[in-house]
Amino acid sequence: MELNNLPEAQADQTGDQTLNPKPSHVAKNKAKPQKNKTLNASKHLIHLKNRVSRIHSLIKKEISVLLRDKVAIILLLVLPTSVILLTHFMNGDQNVNANVGSGENAMGSMGFTFSVPKIGIIDRDNSDGYYGADLSAQFAQNFEILEENDQCVLIRGYTQNEYEEMLGEGTLNGYIVINTGFEYNLSTHFVAMFDIFVDSYDQFVMQDVFNVVDNAVSLLKKDFNFTGAISINTDYVNVPETAGGLRSISAFFYPLLVMALPILIQSQSLIGDLPKDRMVLTPTNKGEILLSKYMGGIIVNSSLSFVVTFVSIGLGLKADAGWFVYLMLMIITVIMAISFGLLISAISKTSLQGFQYALIVIIMQEMLMLFISNDNFLSVFPLYCVQELYRVGVLKGIPLFSLTNSIGIPYLVILLIEIIMLVGLSYLFYKKSRSVI
Repeated sequence: MELNNLPEAQADQTGDQTLNPKPSHVAKNKAKPQKNKTLNASKHLIHLKNRVSRIHSLIKKEISVLLRDKVAIILLLVLPTSVILLTHFMNGDQNVNANVGSGENAMGSMGFTFSVPKIGIIDRDNSDGYYGADLSAQFAQNFEILEENDQCVLIRGYTQNEYEEMLGEGTLNGYIVINTGFEYNLSTHFVAMFDIFVDSYDQFVMQDVFNVVDNAVSLLKKDFNFTGAISINTDYVNVPETAGGLRSISAFFYPLLVMALPILIQSQSLIGDLPKDRMVLTPTNKGEILLSKYMGGIIVNSSLSFVVTFVSIGLGLKADAGWFVYLMLMIITVIMAISFGLLISAISKTSLQGFQYALIVIIMQEMLMLFISNDNFLSVFPLYCVQELYRVGVLKGIPLFSLTNSIGIPYLVILLIEIIMLVGLSYLFYKKSRSVI
């Protein structure tokens, strides 16, 4: 009986094994997905490591190419140093009063303006002398007429102490005080006098204030047919102790210099770069090539920021915000310029075309800034944002993030958004471009 039942028992045992596999089989089946995940993670890690290695090599190659470019080195190091030294030793230690002049000699020396100055006015004259008109009120009204013609922004209704605070904060460029006796002296052919308090931080904006005041005086003389003298007492506020001439023009000159030179250099970075086109045939892609040129350009062109910052400080230029904020703003300006230059290089077909586009970008910003008075529209231009950040933030020590346009958008945020947009457009145009080979 036991022998006859043996096959049945074996069959039962075999059936049990089929229905219930051994736990070792389960462990093996579960180990396979885990092993695949480990292999995939290793592949991704190796792929990332290779990509980082390629980008690092490309950045080193880009830095090497730029450092071997003698023209680029001259533009980044020799030219700005020479210009800053020349500017300083020509008028760096002169008094601001001597540079600008005084009274009517300082007026009307320029036929155009670099900005739309913000001007305040205080009318303290209560004298009589001219029949049928209030001459001091009419003189103040002339500034309203000039404001309607976009020649100035008139800020009224504040005390002299409040105006002084505005000058210190950079929200006001100058203010006028019409003293008692203005109308009486003018109507009796004596010398009429008023005072101008003007911010001396920016030579060009200061001259714009003088031009506006000169136009207001001319309107008063024309309306009442006056031929007598009007004397102007000028009080210069925020006069630096050292490097006065250099400081007065730096707000206009430095941002232009630090933005223009990297744009010119970087506008040639992608054009005719045959090694770049051969790299597309390797695992390197266009995104890695563009990123390496971007990072290499920033590293090399940032030398211009160090030159401008420390040469100026060495010559005695005082930045109330400190040298670190000064340097950081110059580096941000370089990054913006690199972004512009790469976009120009991505859309250009030849080196000459890239150079021409770069000049258009630089010159058009300055030209449009001469004729546009709306701060919100002006803040679209990166050069304007940098000039405002430098003039008010770096020179006067106002926190950079607190400086905004008329609708409250910080200039730094505007620059960051524009940098992201320019880099994105550069990638799109470069990705669609065809290689030379």
